[in-house]
Amino acid sequence: MFSMNPFEGVLEPNSHSIVRVTFNPHEPTEYVTKIPLFLDNDKDVPYLIMELRGEGADAKIFFDRREIILPPVPLNIETKATFQVCHNGYENQMLRCKIANEVGQLPIVIKYPEGENIGVTKLKVKVEATFKFSSPLSFTTFLDFFDDEGNKFSIPISGTTDNSIFTVYSFLQRHFDEIVYRHEKGKPILLDQSVSSDVESHKTGFVNNKTYSKQASSVISRTAKSLVGYNPVPSDILERNCEHVCRWFNASLNTTSMQAFPQDIITQNGAQMYDLITYLSGKRPPGQASQKAIATANQANAKDALKVLLN
Repeated sequence: MFSMNPFEGVLEPNSHSIVRVTFNPHEPTEYVTKIPLFLDNDKDVPYLIMELRGEGADAKIFFDRREIILPPVPLNIETKATFQVCHNGYENQMLRCKIANEVGQLPIVIKYPEGENIGVTKLKVKVEATFKFSSPLSFTTFLDFFDDEGNKFSIPISGTTDNSIFTVYSFLQRHFDEIVYRHEKGKPILLDQSVSSDVESHKTGFVNNKTYSKQASSVISRTAKSLVGYNPVPSDILERNCEHVCRWFNASLNTTSMQAFPQDIITQNGAQMYDLITYLSGKRPPGQASQKAIATANQANAKDALKVLLN
């Protein structure tokens, strides 16, 4: 299992020598061996004993994230997320992917921009998952990757396409200046993505169904910019949204105020959420801890305060 090179030699005074140890296990188990070191051909008593340990493991495929979440998009607009398929132990392997058919046939397309092969010199490959549909649909299923021996390695994938502004609002935030509303007599209003020039719009990455490599949008994923597989909503837009939430809350409710969202909800232990539920439903929800109980618990320790809030 273990091998050393070189296994003998002459070491001059005040010098050193590099010894390479290789480990080649045959079973997924732990291996331990002891190697004696002898000096000057004296093989009766070793000068020292070296212990080598190694653990064999089955080759496996894994991923750079726990799940793939495609950003919600309007009908007939493609959404895309990028993730990495990694491996440990394969010398040469071609990836094979199958979409689990638990929820029927889904129009998910898997692409390999860097090729489908993984191996000793290629420990990971980029994979793109795209989805486009003409009817409202929300799904969660699995992408099953298989090796040559038929072993399956799965990762969940979720996506949504809808004709509702509420559902695809994050898409509208990313593309507010590219969205047009298309309508025909007797048919529902549809959202469409309009790119006015033949050059990339610097947001979508799609022009006339062609993909461009510069300035990819939040729907076209670039894992270098986002851990979730696509670019998030720009921070300045999120900040404006938070300001609008505070303005609406202060204008609609007079029981409490909100100056910073969501920081005030956190620091005030969710008091604004109870006021909001009361405002919308007309009835105070049960279970809210009193300020006195929270203050008393905070004086003890954080664990007691958490128990008060959860109870």
